[in-house]
Amino acid sequence: MESSLYASLRRTVAATSTVLALAAGAWASGTEAVDTVITPEPAQAAVPVDGFDATAEARQLVAESRRAEREARKQAEAEAAAQAAAAAAQQAAEAEAQAAAAEEPRRAGTRATRGNATRSRATRSGRAGTSRGEPIVSGNGNSVVDYALAQVGKNYRFAGTGPGGFDCSGLVAAAYGQAGVSLPHQTGGLSSKGQAVGRGDLRPGDLVFTDPGHVGIYVGNNQMVHASTQRGGVKRSDVYRFAYGRRIVNG
Repeated sequence: MESSLYASLRRTVAATSTVLALAAGAWASGTEAVDTVITPEPAQAAVPVDGFDATAEARQLVAESRRAEREARKQAEAEAAAQAAAAAAQQAAEAEAQAAAAEEPRRAGTRATRGNATRSRATRSGRAGTSRGEPIVSGNGNSVVDYALAQVGKNYRFAGTGPGGFDCSGLVAAAYGQAGVSLPHQTGGLSSKGQAVGRGDLRPGDLVFTDPGHVGIYVGNNQMVHASTQRGGVKRSDVYRFAYGRRIVNG
């Protein structure tokens, strides 16, 4: 009895392996008619053992394999599309930053010409740097930088906007929010706000993107404040990598 059952099982396994090999070959060659591959001739049909049908089992395995292949292909295509979009966004931001850097010499001459008039307007209004079109933040001691520095040592918190914890874009949104400027709580949204700025032209308060997914607040001396990681929390550190920068402007 046991030897007969063992022999039947061996025949079943052999038949299943043959069916799977045929199905794999048909799949590789693009054959869509699965039934013609996995349905053997009557003389080659697997011998049922206690109700186990090798042909049905093989058919199910082939169907599951194809479903897995389709899902893997869809996932790979989605991931490739996301990576391509992120790379395109970074390239566009870098191109804008390079264009801004190339334009800087001309802007420097214009700023020098306008300097006295700008300082005069700022003195009259009592709000230096808040006239329409001028940078909201400039120089040390501005409220955005002061707020960011005051958060150093607090916890990193996913989607956090304070006061107990922050993520990177949440810290930026909170720092500018207390200065009366509404910014999105999303790194991708922040990357299109304000004006592009090169690394050599950074001012305290500018946004520093180390990559398309992480942002901090420049505080001067090649340093920034950012909500780094779960372990690091909110900290002040060197600008260890610069992908692009943005200057938030009024108006």
